[in-house]
Order: sequence, then C-alpha cells, then structure tokens
Amino acid sequence: MGRAFRLWLSIGVLTAGTALTPPAFAQEGETITGDALAQLIEDSTEDGPDFESRGLTVTGDLDLRSLRSIDRPLRCVNCAFEGSLSAADVEFGGIIDLSGSTFGGAIDLRGAVFGRATIFDGAVFAEAADFGSARFTDIASFAGADFLAETVFDRTVFEASASFIGVPRPENPTPDAPACASTQGAFLAPVSFEGSLFSDRADVRGRCFQARAAFNNSAFLASADFASARFLGEALMEGLDLRSGASFRVAEFAGDLTFEGSTTSAALDFEGAIARQSVILESISGTGTVSLDGFVVQRSDVDEPIEMRNLFVAGLSMDVPQVNLVSGPNVRKTVLSLIEETARERGQTSKANKARFELLSAKNEELRGVRKAFDSYLYRDVAGYLVRPTHPMYSFLILLLVGTFVRAMTLWRHAFKRWRVKAKGGLSLKRGVSGVVKWLDYFFTGLSGALASAFGKRPYKGKRGHPVAESPPVDAEPLKPHFLKFATWTEFLSYKALIAVFVLGVGNANSTIQELIDTVF
Repeated sequence: MGRAFRLWLSIGVLTAGTALTPPAFAQEGETITGDALAQLIEDSTEDGPDFESRGLTVTGDLDLRSLRSIDRPLRCVNCAFEGSLSAADVEFGGIIDLSGSTFGGAIDLRGAVFGRATIFDGAVFAEAADFGSARFTDIASFAGADFLAETVFDRTVFEASASFIGVPRPENPTPDAPACASTQGAFLAPVSFEGSLFSDRADVRGRCFQARAAFNNSAFLASADFASARFLGEALMEGLDLRSGASFRVAEFAGDLTFEGSTTSAALDFEGAIARQSVILESISGTGTVSLDGFVVQRSDVDEPIEMRNLFVAGLSMDVPQVNLVSGPNVRKTVLSLIEETARERGQTSKANKARFELLSAKNEELRGVRKAFDSYLYRDVAGYLVRPTHPMYSFLILLLVGTFVRAMTLWRHAFKRWRVKAKGGLSLKRGVSGVVKWLDYFFTGLSGALASAFGKRPYKGKRGHPVAESPPVDAEPLKPHFLKFATWTEFLSYKALIAVFVLGVGNANSTIQELIDTVF
C-alpha cells in the first residue's frame, strides 16, 4: 500500500507540476483496527503521505512502541480510540493533532518526546492516562480536555506553552453528575504534576479538579495562571519554584490547600479566591509578593484555619480582618507587620493604619498592670494609636459635652441658691416655656465656655456679670480655689492634647498631610 501511494503521488506531481496534498489514509467515519492503524502510521514514516483522518473509529489496542520514532504529522480529529494507546518512549517529530478525540482505554505516553505542536483540545480520556517523564518541545494544548480517570504528568517537561484551560459547558449536567461535570476541561480523578517543568506559560484558567491535584516540587519558569480554577479535592503545591509568580485569582479551594516551602520571584496572587477548608501558606520565600486581598476562608468548624508561619517574601497584601483567621498570636503579629510595611510602600495609608492598629492591639495582650491600663485606655482608646483620628475626635467631643454639662449645672446651681435666698428658704423655680429657655441659656453658655477653654490661649474663667464669674451666694459652698484651678487647667491641657493627637492621627491617615507635617517638623 505504501508503494502504491508513493507511485500515485509521483504521478500527480509530474502531471500537475506542483505539490499536491495527499489524501488521508482513512476516510471519515471509517472503522479500523489498532494494528492496521499502526501499520498505516509506520508506512507514513517511510516517505509516505502524512496520516490525516477525521471521525475515525479505532478498535482494539494501538501500540506504537515498536516504531520508536515517528517524524511525520499525525492528525486524527474527533476520532474514537476504543482500546488502549501505548507509545512510551516514542519520539514524535511532526505535529500531533488528536483534538476532539475520545480514548476508551488506558494511555501510556511515558517518556515520549513531542517535537512539534501537540493538540488534545476537547479530547476525552476515559481511563488512566500516564504522561510521566514525557517532553513537549513545542506547544502542548489540552484545552477543554476531560480526564475521567487517574492522570499522571509527573516529571513531565513542557518547553513551550502548556494549556489546560477549562470552559463552562453549554448544557447543564444531570443532578447526579460530578461537580466538575459542568466544566469542559476537568480532571474527574486524582491528577499529579509532581516534579514537572513548565519552561513557558502554563495556562490552567477555569479548569476543574474533582479530586486531589498534586503539583509538588514543580517549576514554573514563566507565568502560571490558575485564575478561576476549581480545586474540589485536596490541592498540594509544596516546593514550587515560581520564577514569574502565579495567579489564583477567583479560584475555589473546596479541599485543603497546602502551599508550603515554595519560592516566588514575582507576585503570587490569591485575590478573590475562596477556601472552604484549611489553608497552609507556610515557608514561602523569595523576592516576590503575596496578595490575599479578597481571599475568603469559609471554614466554620475551626477558629484559625490559616497557617502562615515563616513568610520571607518581599511583601504581603491581605484584608486586615482576615488576619484573625491566622493560627498563632505571634504569627498574626508577623503577618500584620508585613501587611503594614507593604501597604506603606504602596501608598495604601488606610490599610497600613488598620494593620498598625491591630498589631499594637495584639501587642497590648502581652502587657500587664499599669502599662496595660495606660496602653488600653489612653494610647488605644483615646489616642487611637495615632493612626485612627476618630478616637481623639470622639474623646474631644465627649470632653466638650462634659465641660458643657458641668458649666450648665454650675449656672443652675448658682441660680437655685439665689432663688432659695430670695424666697427665704422657699422654692420658686420657673417652669414652663421660660424654664426651658433658661435651661437652653445655661446649656449654650456652658458650651461657649467649654469651646473657649478648648480653643483659647488660657483656661476660660467666665465673664464679668456672669454667674460663673461672680461670687457664689452666701450660703453656697464654693469650690476650693486650688481644686477649681486644677480642674480648669486639666480641662484646658486635655483639649490641647486631644487636638494635637487628632492632628497627628489625621496626618498618619492622609499621605498628603503627613508630607506637610514631615516638612514642618
């Protein structure tokens, strides 16, 4: 058959005077045995035409191991391989296009070398597939490919870009179907990429992992994109080498996430991701940064489901309230310190101040006695650790109301004493509208006195002709002069201290004002 095709090709070229594309070995919809297909592929390596078919059904097992090397393209789109495929240690020199094909038997491609583009887009692997120690020197695309049984890519080398993207299926799966059945491009059984090398971009966006997914000790020399991927089983990512970082944006981790002992030289992004079990982000190091903004952990049966010990990275961005889910008080303080430092470097003053406040609040738990009381009531509650200006502002308003109330009560007390003296022991207080007006007068008079003390150059002592400034009634018990002086000066200095703390807090909360303060002082 091989000689006949070569003869036909020679005649065609001589007749037409131009290169012609040879026909496919097998016609669309044809059924052929695995042994016959292996023979056709072998014939194509002997200067025969490329093997190309569509909708071919291959019965029985297809064993290509005896060929050792296949340097011609193999194209079989939407084909059905009912038996196993064995091509361990075979070198493929041409393009391999098996997109849309189904494989009903086991796949053994261990140690195989793919010299040109290899395309399995939309393929279905019904049984175990082993690509261990295989080498893809050109692009490898498994976009939308479904693996229904255990799959192995251990120590596999991807020298060019590798695509494992998944997309939503247009049709709705049945109620009893696996959760990943809604995604075209899923691993429905355990998959392992341990020790694999991705020299170029690894695109795993939207792929669904129904069971355990192991990427331990793999190296990603270019970007690794797992955005919107779904890990419904355990996700093991220990000892990763991320030269260009990795993205897990809006990814879902329904099982435990173990991301331990990895190094990153660029951004490691978990923004918007969701974890429903324990999260281990330990011993991560490198010159890259880790971003956990919007990262939500929804495990409710454990108070502290996040492990984040031994972080040695260039920066950490994380929602401050989520730090409460980190295990260990000392670890939380380290995390808060790293968040504050990173936020200040990025000009994120609000986040830096939140982290600072929580960090100092955590350190407050270690204090005892007078130091703890001073730190709790003055430095934290009143001064807001100099990063929350609302604290001194509220304290200022409370002190202002107290000063107003004390002054108003003093006015009322003096008026009451005078009324008693004039009535010779009787009570003749005004009631009704005139009484309310009098009380409002006392209140606003007290408020004006408190404001004068707060913003004046000296403590406010009242005005001549005003009951506060005049001598009290003869039967009143006047405040001791020394106590009155002490109280007015204490109030005066407290106002000034609160104003100063408020200004510092506003400066720390606003980068522009902070620059002005730094310039002046």
